[in-house]
Amino acid sequence: MIEEKIRKDISDYLGFHINEIINDDIDRCHIFGGAIRDSIADKPIHDIDILCLTKSRDKIEEVLKKNEYIFSPEVGKIDIATLYSEIHCI
Repeated sequence: MIEEKIRKDISDYLGFHINEIINDDIDRCHIFGGAIRDSIADKPIHDIDILCLTKSRDKIEEVLKKNEYIFSPEVGKIDIATLYSEIHCI
């Protein structure tokens, strides 16, 4: 199944199982973007985009730090109006 392949590829890239981030304890967290496309196309993953609700941010940060990732709160910090104006999304 393609979903299992994507989960495995992303887990291999991260060095820990993606279920640590995508689970019932973390509300509305999604992996999207190029990592999904690259997995489906059997290409190497270069980065992973994580979209989550504000309440989930701390849990995701905890998982990333536990797995020895450096977390920078400035990365991805953008107000919603700018986000939508730059990607031309309604």
